[in-house]
Amino acid sequence: MTSDPVVSIVLPTYNNVGTIGAAIQSVIFQSFQDWELLLLDDGSTDGTRELVGAFDDPRIRLIQDGQHLGLAPRLNQGIDLARGSLIARMDGDDICYPTRLASEVAYLSIRGDVDLVGSFAAFFESPDTPLGIFRAPEHHTELCDRMPGIIRLIHPTWLGRATWFRRHHYHPSFRRIEDQELLLRANKTSRYACVQEIGLAYRLHSGSRRRVRNEILDQYYHLRLRLIFSEQRQRYRTIAKVILSRGPKLVYRPLLAGLGLTKLAHQRVLTPPTSTEQAALRELIRRCQR
Repeated sequence: MTSDPVVSIVLPTYNNVGTIGAAIQSVIFQSFQDWELLLLDDGSTDGTRELVGAFDDPRIRLIQDGQHLGLAPRLNQGIDLARGSLIARMDGDDICYPTRLASEVAYLSIRGDVDLVGSFAAFFESPDTPLGIFRAPEHHTELCDRMPGIIRLIHPTWLGRATWFRRHHYHPSFRRIEDQELLLRANKTSRYACVQEIGLAYRLHSGSRRRVRNEILDQYYHLRLRLIFSEQRQRYRTIAKVILSRGPKLVYRPLLAGLGLTKLAHQRVLTPPTSTEQAALRELIRRCQR
């Protein structure tokens, strides 16, 4: 019987046949090799499961029951099934940089006070168009300085202690931004950090009805979160601020998505990639394509 891995990578997938191969390949290419990959299929109908089954690696575990439950329930399922002492997040359309796990594992091994760490992310549009780099500050205080707004950790870059994830399961009623709900809820008793290097290539999909729907849901759940986590004495001020900040986004972000201009909605928070970063991203995507 083999020993338990250090890292369990929880990857829910739903109809990702066009991208899941590159995602899995990027895990296989990790410089840190003591992992298991939990692929939780959420009732795919496009051949995703068959493609996953073509990978001959005993560390890859495909979990399937034919049901479509949604992201948060699948994440909780993965947390409960994980055998590693650390749990990493990933999505079926993103790509890990080769040193992502090694860097994040090393960070948590040094910083015993940190519960959850993320990394920078290189945003791109298919097939390999770099859009910019999302860079976040390293330490907890700076990451959380916009509360009850966004806590600046990109969800599929996360690596955290399994004990932390099991104390703070995802809220099943949040169909979108379930990561932000978890971060806000756990914040008072947790410490977050961000490795100061690019760990993930984050794929943006534009011009689809699904993207428009997701943008509308995102704004609704952001509104809901801010009202839930704002202090009672500041509730009315928060409502006014949210209406002013989120109201326009409820209009222009779905519109940009519908017009295939999703990247414009992200330019405010992305820094331009250097020529070296662009070349590295394109080479990573090329290498991981099957």
